[in-house]
Amino acid sequence: MKHILFTAFGLLLCLIAYSQKTFNLPSEENPIMSITVPLDEWEADLDDNLFFFKPRLEGDLNRLFISIWSPEDPSSDDAFDKTIDESFQFVELILTEVYWAEDLAEFDINGIAIYAIDGAGYFQNDDGTSDEMSCSIMVLIINETYAMSLIFISTPESYNKWEEKVLEVLFSMQPLK
Repeated sequence: MKHILFTAFGLLLCLIAYSQKTFNLPSEENPIMSITVPLDEWEADLDDNLFFFKPRLEGDLNRLFISIWSPEDPSSDDAFDKTIDESFQFVELILTEVYWAEDLAEFDINGIAIYAIDGAGYFQNDDGTSDEMSCSIMVLIINETYAMSLIFISTPESYNKWEEKVLEVLFSMQPLK
């Protein structure tokens, strides 16, 4: 009986380990931070210093997208400013009539300093209708010389569905150097 229990427990641990993947960002070759995503519920990809994840669920409750990227040349004098400018340009490419909160939030996750601003805008659907979506831009200060950008875009319904899982993934971020 103990053998069966140990075998079942081992299989359970394997399934849990398999259903999560830790990604090293901005690339596997030059990691600065890690983030863990539960792949049983999320689709995730890391390509050319661009990382994204979104729900696997089909339908309207999958309208949530998070991406993290690093500047092309993180050692340049204007890398931080370029990261911020590119973030705003990216959001305003996807959403129209974007408006931003007046206050900037500052917080820390596992030693990563984060500066965030929330906003909202409208996503233009293929059928000509539009949906209001919330958005956030977060600058992740990994260390004294390296910053990355996190973009969050979601419908309110999708965020309500996935809020706990999004926070779980974000709180898994860890600096590596």
